[in-house]
Amino acid sequence: MKSLAKQSGMTLLEVLVATSILAVISAMAFLTIDNMVRAKTSLKEHTDALNQQNRALFVLQNDLQMAVSSQQLGVPNAEFIADSRSISLLRYKNELAISSKIQGTQVQDQTVMRRVKWYVRDKHLIRAVQPAHQNIQFDSKQEQVLIDVKGFICDYIGDSGDTVNRWPNSLRENSQVPRVIRCTLVTQNDQTSVIKVTPWQAIW
Repeated sequence: MKSLAKQSGMTLLEVLVATSILAVISAMAFLTIDNMVRAKTSLKEHTDALNQQNRALFVLQNDLQMAVSSQQLGVPNAEFIADSRSISLLRYKNELAISSKIQGTQVQDQTVMRRVKWYVRDKHLIRAVQPAHQNIQFDSKQEQVLIDVKGFICDYIGDSGDTVNRWPNSLRENSQVPRVIRCTLVTQNDQTSVIKVTPWQAIW
């Protein structure tokens, strides 16, 4: 009788073991990739939130530095009006600050000015801008949501050195801007930032 040739191959048990090992390796690889994707997404969200926060603080600081008082404009009414949660001011349209002390004259051309208001509504920190010669009432088209916040609080320091939560706090301050403005911003992810700004006009 003819003998059967010896055959080589894997047994069913070996196949099952190899399949199990491959499944474990595949699962580990999937988890690693998934964790990397999640970490990348989380990092991007954190970076975007930080960039948004820094942008809001930069714009706020720039507005406060460029604030102009009614004394410089030659008008009797206060042009820097603020409380602990909102700020309304006049600033130059461009980034070139003009000192009335340097010029020796008052600013007469209102078209180079912008009226800016900062306030919180529905947990949104909003910046509204309009030409200074327009009506002081802002509409939705002039509003820009800069960041979602849990808190936005400001206080003001005058020439006397006293800290107050509204400006002007006296008749004498109607024609002035604060010597120092301090604002605290708390974002939705509990990141707290504090800025202290001295308006350029307060330095002149």
